[in-house]
Amino acid sequence: MTHAQSVQGLVLMILLILAESSLALARTSPAVAYIDRLLASNQAAAADLGHCCRTADIAARELVRDPDGPGPSLWLAGNEGFVLEGYNRAGGLMIARRLSGPEQIAVGDVVLAGSLYGDDEPTQALVAECAARGALVIVFAPHAPLPVAVSPELLAMLPTQGRGMVEAAGFLFLDAHADPPGGDLLPTASPATAQSLWAFTGELVTAMMRRADRMPPIFLSVHVPDGRERNAERRGLRWDVEMPGALPAGLAARRYLARLANDMRELRATQADLFAQAGDLAARTIAGGHTVWLSQVGHMLPQQPAQVPEGELPFAPLEGLQPDRVPELVKPGDLVLYIGYYEPFGPWVETVHEAGARIVTVVSGTPERRAADMGADINICGCWPFGDALIDFYPPATDITMLPPSGVIQSAAFWMLLAETRAAMR
Repeated sequence: MTHAQSVQGLVLMILLILAESSLALARTSPAVAYIDRLLASNQAAAADLGHCCRTADIAARELVRDPDGPGPSLWLAGNEGFVLEGYNRAGGLMIARRLSGPEQIAVGDVVLAGSLYGDDEPTQALVAECAARGALVIVFAPHAPLPVAVSPELLAMLPTQGRGMVEAAGFLFLDAHADPPGGDLLPTASPATAQSLWAFTGELVTAMMRRADRMPPIFLSVHVPDGRERNAERRGLRWDVEMPGALPAGLAARRYLARLANDMRELRATQADLFAQAGDLAARTIAGGHTVWLSQVGHMLPQQPAQVPEGELPFAPLEGLQPDRVPELVKPGDLVLYIGYYEPFGPWVETVHEAGARIVTVVSGTPERRAADMGADINICGCWPFGDALIDFYPPATDITMLPPSGVIQSAAFWMLLAETRAAMR
């Protein structure tokens, strides 16, 4: 081997080491580390698919009672973000209602209770009260509450398998496999409980279809053609006017979790550098004595900042669907972080630029306008599909779709931006 060849070999080795170091750094960036933990929750939820299907079938059996009458109610309760994620939601159930108080519950009702913790006192009290009133309670949380007493009337209504599962604790539990707020790591509880809620919802809908030969109505995104009109036609109905083919047990949840994971992997592979750039820009804005504003449009998304300890959030809230308050509040040199749906509602980019500030957008784009074409200083793609639903029914001509990914990814985006900003501020 000549000296020149030795030198070339050494240079190549150094370049390979540098490349591997760069890749390792990218893999462990704060945003990537966060999405990797959420992907681990996704994989754990997929591993629990059998339990999810059994739980959904027990709930479906109750909800299809008296199919030609008013039937039992399906309630959403607990953590506010969880309730907002499931209520009046594109891709979600129209029959799901918000529980204002336990006195609304009748024996045989089903309560979906979400919690950022599960073993906290408010969740314990909620579960105990609902179970005592005869509701079938299903808890979505990182930890299970303590066992509670369950109504004898409910137990008498349940089949043998379901009775044994409910009698053991007084409720059914779906583990979010997530980190609650207050720990050393940024919490994944909100997006993880949301993905568990939607995987369960897919199995609940299909189990109801198989048991009743009818389908509960599903919200269509109001941003797709005829979405508002279609929703208005079905509002207040217990059963849809259409009945596509029912999917076999396990398929809806498995497809949802897999497709959601693919969206998150795409986010990780294509947008991680942009999250890092946004965090660096936010840190430099704060270091320069300016304000980083946070504008959020979503169901569960606006509840995320409340999980950050008081005084530790480096962003200031910028309220409003439209950018009406930008001229009043946003100053030259400031930065706006906008997390929304397909594109900003109203002229956010233009108004922020007119104020002499900069803006980062996190949206997924439309068929006519890509997320990269929003005109922001940094354009981040949320990587969820237009229509905000991951599951189709057969025949597809019915246009019925369900199970949204946006709430999971929007909430993750907030934490990813916060992680990158904190790292850049150190």
